Amino acid sequence: MLSSYDYLDFDSLLSVEEAALRKEVRTFMENEIGPKMPQYVETATFPEFTLELFKQKGWMKHFADAPYGTGSRMMMQGLMVMEMGRIDASIGTFFTVQACLAIYTL
Repeated sequence: MLSSYDYLDFDSLLSVEEAALRKEVRTFMENEIGPKMPQYVETATFPEFTLELFKQKGWMKHFADAPYGTGSRMMMQGLMVMEMGRIDASIGTFFTVQACLAIYTL
């Protein structure tokens, strides 16, 4: 049975590596980012702690082609941002803007 979160069955379109990365992003966002976000929303401040965490994860490499990154499929890039946006839309937006402005200009 399909999850209500995945009624289009995106997982069937992903390779094993892509499905694992999607699960990694989802788990990380639910456990590390989600619980800390309400205080930033309430105070209308940017969660700077996320910058170092994202750097450690190295997820930005999926948005750049070789030799700067892995050049993951656009589908994977979109699913990564979707998983981020499930927890907090501003984080998904921030990550997308950084990828488009910084990485795509390389």
